[in-house]
Amino acid sequence: MTEHLSRIARRIIDGSSHRPELTRFATWLVAERYAPFVVEQHLRRVDFVLGRLPRGRPPPGTYSTVQLDAVFGVECSPRSRLYRFAGTRRAYERFLRDCGRLRTGLTGPVDRFATVRCQYGEFLREVRGLGISSREHHAWTVADFLTRALRPRQRLCSLTLADVERFVLLRSKEVSHASLQHTVGHVRSFLRFLHDAGELPDRLDRLDTPRTYRGELPPRAVPWPMVKALLASIDRRSKAGWRDACVLHLAAYYGLRPSEIVALRLDSIDWERQVLHVHQSKTRSELELPLGHRRLTCFAVTFNTTRRGALSTIQRCFTAHDVRTVPSGVTPWATSWRSARGRLGYRCSDATPTAFDTRLR
Repeated sequence: MTEHLSRIARRIIDGSSHRPELTRFATWLVAERYAPFVVEQHLRRVDFVLGRLPRGRPPPGTYSTVQLDAVFGVECSPRSRLYRFAGTRRAYERFLRDCGRLRTGLTGPVDRFATVRCQYGEFLREVRGLGISSREHHAWTVADFLTRALRPRQRLCSLTLADVERFVLLRSKEVSHASLQHTVGHVRSFLRFLHDAGELPDRLDRLDTPRTYRGELPPRAVPWPMVKALLASIDRRSKAGWRDACVLHLAAYYGLRPSEIVALRLDSIDWERQVLHVHQSKTRSELELPLGHRRLTCFAVTFNTTRRGALSTIQRCFTAHDVRTVPSGVTPWATSWRSARGRLGYRCSDATPTAFDTRLR
């Protein structure tokens, strides 16, 4: 019966004290189209652990999943050995199941969904290849879901989307948003398995993932009419007013970031070509923007009003209008935005001004 095996596999079987069992297992592996090298490795590992399995218990030749976990789980170091023996355990368990020699260890159903839960556990182990810890988390979530999502005596095939959403709502009051994401993922996987197994007539796994961070929302933006009103409300009779008008004009019409506006220097403006050179530190790139007559006039008036002949000593385009009264760490962008926002009556929930408030529209 071993003629169809490789020379190495026959040598392993002939030298083992469990020859009948290894022969049957090898025949099953070949029928399942395992590669010859893989068959040899599985035979070596099964021969290694068969001596640890108990004998003489009725019915003879049958083993439970608990016993398989005990004998195969000992080989857990190093990690590579753990993975190899785990693969052999799955193959040997499938062999025992096909031969009718695998005992589940249950004298009767623990609950009305015990069969479905066992099948789902096998699916997670055999198909998805999840580890013990991941399967335990899935099992806990599924048990909680079946207990609270279904009403007493409600059949599994009558499960509706409203039942699923009610469970998610109950769970959301008990855990954080990050933990709720894991719960929804477990429920999705279980519902997809039920539909594929024919337990559910319709797919119910299309659930929205809970949002964990505010950044997952679309960025907020000031409406464009309000942006125009904000620019028109700036008082240009002072040095700070012209500076604020120029800073906010660049943010609103060109979409420049605050760091890019603050970093502008006098040599960033090419007056002859009417071009503005911007260094984008976030993307590490250079940007050239065309400047029309209106923008050039705004720059010229701003510099003539705020600098008064000091262009050669101050290289930055925009500075605080009174350095002695400005707190440390406050940039021209922050002061310009806060003063203009306060005059218009616009309120933002963030304490720190963001570029999205005026850049996006």
